[in-house]
Amino acid sequence: MHEEQKDVSVFTIAKIVSVCLLLVLAVFTIIEVIDWRINEKVSNPKFIREIASNVRPSVIFNSKESILNDMGAMQYINNIAVTQLPKSKYTKGGFKIIVSPKEYMALSPILSSIDRNEFWIETKRGKKFDWEYVLEWGEMVADTEKKVPPPQFRLEVMP
Repeated sequence: MHEEQKDVSVFTIAKIVSVCLLLVLAVFTIIEVIDWRINEKVSNPKFIREIASNVRPSVIFNSKESILNDMGAMQYINNIAVTQLPKSKYTKGGFKIIVSPKEYMALSPILSSIDRNEFWIETKRGKKFDWEYVLEWGEMVADTEKKVPPPQFRLEVMP
């Protein structure tokens, strides 16, 4: 009788260990499936663009007012107007850029040149919700004798 109890105990322990191992295996399998699904979602270029447009919306445009790449900023902006400023005795020329947001922006969008040109940039409030940027050529002025593409700018919005 003592031996039967011992066999039952060993059998019971084996069942408990098997169930525990199956539970551990199931948990690891579920974790792997979740990790795989997250990785699939995060690796999707459409998802990455969606996140970028909400986290750091920006737009790349040139001095001809062409939108080269909208990375979510145009959902906040009505218009971007670019006017070339003439060269004078006191300045090297440059551009005046007026950004017209769809609604009030407490912080000015960040404007930067993304090609070889260097500008001094002055930012101020314009009419209504507008932001005005006056850009004066810096040291690296493009050679006007050669065919060069129009200067390109990146505007980053702080929603």
